[in-house]
Amino acid sequence: MKWEYKEVNRILKYGMGLMFMGCGTVLMLKSDLGVAAFDALCMGMSRIVNFSAGKCCMALGILMIFLNAILEKKIPNIFSFLTSLIVGMCIDFWMKMIGYNPNERVCQFFFLIIGILINTFGIALYISAGLSKGPIDQLMLNISNLLGISIRLGKTYIETIFLIIALGLKGPIGIGTIVVTFVSGALIQKFLYIIKERKEKRDGYVTRE
Repeated sequence: MKWEYKEVNRILKYGMGLMFMGCGTVLMLKSDLGVAAFDALCMGMSRIVNFSAGKCCMALGILMIFLNAILEKKIPNIFSFLTSLIVGMCIDFWMKMIGYNPNERVCQFFFLIIGILINTFGIALYISAGLSKGPIDQLMLNISNLLGISIRLGKTYIETIFLIIALGLKGPIGIGTIVVTFVSGALIQKFLYIIKERKEKRDGYVTRE
């Protein structure tokens, strides 16, 4: 029973994390102040090939999966493909569900800030589940391990590269993109620490019982 509870808990964290991630991405897009560099790249690509942003995220995610496989010298994990598909579907889902587009600057900044927090929390949540990592987040971890740097710096390096490409594709770049590029890594690292700390406290409490 304890094993079943842990597995169900991991699956719930994985699914909820991806849903939060997609919701945060759409909130940032709705703010009209810019989205994360990779998402801006997907939006720019979407306009060129005339596919939904979610489908473009799926396609680019698959390319990242093969890149990770090369870096890790391993066969691609089937669950990585699943993560890319779910994230793409979540983005398309939230695009339909969130119909409001804020026009006032205060509301736009509110959408941006909340979007960044929800997005980075979602990333940390599904990473902590340990079932599968999205291709971008796996690349972040691979770069961090390869260069011997923190997750924060690894995320920043990757976001900077995506930012340059997104500019070339004329994706929705703005002040929000710059903010996400330089704070998302630190937020993910902080949320991972909080989630880990809460898990250790909970496990310690269970042990005492």
